[in-house]
Amino acid sequence: MAVDGAKFFGDFEEGESVTTATRTMTEADLVNFCSLTGDWNQLHSSEPFARESHMERRVFAAPQVFSYAIGLVGRTNIFEGTVKAILGFDGFTFHVPVHPGDTIHVVATVAEKAESGSQFADNAGRITMTYDIRNTDDETVGIGDLDLLVFKKPDE
Repeated sequence: MAVDGAKFFGDFEEGESVTTATRTMTEADLVNFCSLTGDWNQLHSSEPFARESHMERRVFAAPQVFSYAIGLVGRTNIFEGTVKAILGFDGFTFHVPVHPGDTIHVVATVAEKAESGSQFADNAGRITMTYDIRNTDDETVGIGDLDLLVFKKPDE
């Protein structure tokens, strides 16, 4: 069931964008993700180690930043109740480290909209969204595409 603000396949237009709210990445976020994943790499978990490294201070793991980007776009409600499946994510690259205390947001742009040839997508189409994850200086932290199956309205 779709909620207010949710978009169906036919509602999307190539090139349209949505900009999310911001989110400050906290110490608690970093520790909780390390605990959840078991990724205790010292670049995430040891300030002295990170300080002596090329990063100069602790950094968030790229999968965590990507996960938070998905959550930020989710908060816009554009996909709430209308996404049938995530088909994949392609070409994600990360360019700027994210440290505890940094704030991110996402500019999500419809890169492609196509009928799906998938056997389980008779009532959905494929939307490719480019997620441009940015920091407070508006630098691209990470960027890549998320492929989604989005339900069509019953009359589409």
